[in-house]
Amino acid sequence: MSLFKARDWWRVQCGTGEEFDGGCMCIGNVDGDPSGAVKIVTGSLQGNLRIYAPRERDYKPEDLLLELELDQAILQLALGKFAGSGGTQLAVLHPKRLTVYSVVAQGTSYLQLNKQYEHTFEHTAANMTHGGFGGLQGLDHFCVQSYDGQLSFFECEVAAFSRFLPSFLIPGPLCYCPQSDSFITCSAAMELECYKYKVLATATGEKSS
Repeated sequence: MSLFKARDWWRVQCGTGEEFDGGCMCIGNVDGDPSGAVKIVTGSLQGNLRIYAPRERDYKPEDLLLELELDQAILQLALGKFAGSGGTQLAVLHPKRLTVYSVVAQGTSYLQLNKQYEHTFEHTAANMTHGGFGGLQGLDHFCVQSYDGQLSFFECEVAAFSRFLPSFLIPGPLCYCPQSDSFITCSAAMELECYKYKVLATATGEKSS
């Protein structure tokens, strides 16, 4: 018998009839609050972005600090150091673009999004990962996987390079492992695959037949 029991402390219904993907929530000090207070950021496939700050047991209307309807489905959210100006930024992945925002407090009750930069895609995005690729310190870069097997790398405001995964069928989960500076995914054959960043960076960008 377990000595511990999980208790429901706080919950909220995010809209009505909205759908969410696996990467559509992140938690952190998105607005750089000096107290270090973390917020909950959610994004739905209907394009609704919300930021919550639970303060006490049970949801209260003032827990919702931002609610914004964007014009594309939200596939994934991420918090990181995505700009050279420092601080923490919010990255929002849509099917045809990746947008990076800074989140600014407006008094104590509301937050505001300020767009820092944006990348548009020719290939429809499936998911993304981020990190200090190549051993980079103090800054995070992006790797976006498309539905046709292309990995696109972005160094903040700059589109760096793109590579196609070999023998690709459908997009699988994608994550970055900083210890080995490599990307891990799962193929349609249910096999784990690992690609070193340096190998991808020096490979050709042509799609194999």
